[in-house]
Amino acid sequence: MSCFPNIKANSYKKPIKAPQSYNNNEINLNEEMIDTFNEDSKCKTLETILGACKDEFLLVFNRPLEEDAELVIDKNGFKTYGQDCNNGFLLKSSFFSEADPETFLSYLTDTGTRQKWDKNIEKITKVALAPHIDMIYTRFTKFFAISQRDLLTITRCYKDDSGYFLISTSYENQEFPVDQNIMRIQIFIAGYFIQSLNGGSKVFAVTQGNFGGILPQKAMRTTVAMSFHKFQMSMETAMAKKIKS
Repeated sequence: MSCFPNIKANSYKKPIKAPQSYNNNEINLNEEMIDTFNEDSKCKTLETILGACKDEFLLVFNRPLEEDAELVIDKNGFKTYGQDCNNGFLLKSSFFSEADPETFLSYLTDTGTRQKWDKNIEKITKVALAPHIDMIYTRFTKFFAISQRDLLTITRCYKDDSGYFLISTSYENQEFPVDQNIMRIQIFIAGYFIQSLNGGSKVFAVTQGNFGGILPQKAMRTTVAMSFHKFQMSMETAMAKKIKS
């Protein structure tokens, strides 16, 4: 499935804690935090964590989609396979996008306009922590039969000769504490690999995490897979409108 060699990845199983961050009134890094995040040691810590997550992503990418997995969605070339894993489940998706990789990645990371086309988003906030590394808080609307969820991740984009990567993992920060009325999703590794193909993009996506709740694992896995498919179709529609305008 891939030209990537197998890479031995470092294990990463739980979110790390962020240093103290914002002032009390607005979501901006204060001067003390800017100095802290500019220290090489802090940047290297974030780089190391996301680098290990990229290695884990590549290990999944190197395996056939169907290996040890159950087909959850198969619609017009959009395929998602799911499998249970320690403390959660893994979803692996493959699909074609009409947008080129740069446009696809731009829409995917543009939190400022995402609420206009993603109806599952109630709130989304992005803060730069270090060069090329963002912290993103997302609160989802209640969907299907499951309770409301939110998510806090650190994310980085990579580009090499093979294509584009977007890698994410859960994070902890006191500005976005866990709300007792909202279930916090834990993401061990999530990401996209995007390659140029026939004027558009061939996309491979992975989500491995624990979404909590009392639904049986298979039911939750199916619900998340359906939501991801709906998200990508909404994004395709928004990109198509933008390209035509």
